[in-house]
Amino acid sequence: MVQPADCSTKSKAQPAVVTTAGGLSRASVFHLIAVWAIGIAPFAHAQTDASGGWPLAAHIVFSIVAFLLFAQAAVLALAVTWKEGQIRSGQVSSLAQKLPSILMLEHGLFTSIKVGFVTLTLSIFSGMIFIRDISAQHLTHKTVL
Repeated sequence: MVQPADCSTKSKAQPAVVTTAGGLSRASVFHLIAVWAIGIAPFAHAQTDASGGWPLAAHIVFSIVAFLLFAQAAVLALAVTWKEGQIRSGQVSSLAQKLPSILMLEHGLFTSIKVGFVTLTLSIFSGMIFIRDISAQHLTHKTVL
């Protein structure tokens, strides 16, 4: 039996998300590299003297990128919660219809958390370079024991 062309049995194609071996999307990896290049470029010719030079710049950039990724994850979590509430209530607003699907929002949320965790870990390890004596440098307030 031939079905009419306007039948609702046709499935809409979901956009394909190309992932790397670690499960991160290529767009996320490219975004991280771009932020890294923009953040480090002003410090490329800095000397490694008492000011810290490029290792300190790398630590600062890793910290800021990690914060931004976790902030993005928080906004995406709010968007997922709000859109799910709209769908459950049955009164989906036009703004909720313009947002991507909950599945895509969740994918972005978990990708932001994964990349943010990796970046925060790199920030912590790059910050360890500058610690000689944690109590003498008055850095104990920045640690969690």
